[in-house]
Amino acid sequence: MNHEAWLQQAESDLAAASSSSNAGFHSQAVWFAAQVVEKGHKAILAALGLRYEDKHFKKLGHGTGEIAKLLPEALHQPIDPRIAGMVAKLEERALSSRYPAPGVGAAQLRAPAAYMVGSQEDVSDARELLEWCRSRVIRATRAEQAMGP
Repeated sequence: MNHEAWLQQAESDLAAASSSSNAGFHSQAVWFAAQVVEKGHKAILAALGLRYEDKHFKKLGHGTGEIAKLLPEALHQPIDPRIAGMVAKLEERALSSRYPAPGVGAAQLRAPAAYMVGSQEDVSDARELLEWCRSRVIRATRAEQAMGP
């Protein structure tokens, strides 16, 4: 899958996150928002000529933090702790959005749909992070072209 396909899917996930958030399906919106960032990072890897389908990358799964560690240092510049914070927060929220968690009392479980009451900030962060990823894709494709025959 090339980087354009990853970005196209990220845009689709962003639309789904926004629609879900607007409809009050916050846990689903958070999950889709995290998917946006995951696919944006995979687009950067694809733009660098690294195929996610390769056996080496199959173990990555959905963890954006682990995927981001594969990026060359040059694509992290300028280092922005706000970006890293948004990625970490969104990844943490996404994990808690997927499955019921213990509630009050050991025998009770609470569904994320019952306690996630907002997701607009998550969708906004995903939108900004996707633009950050796009800028890295542009830098990566320029580097790839410069290294060509």
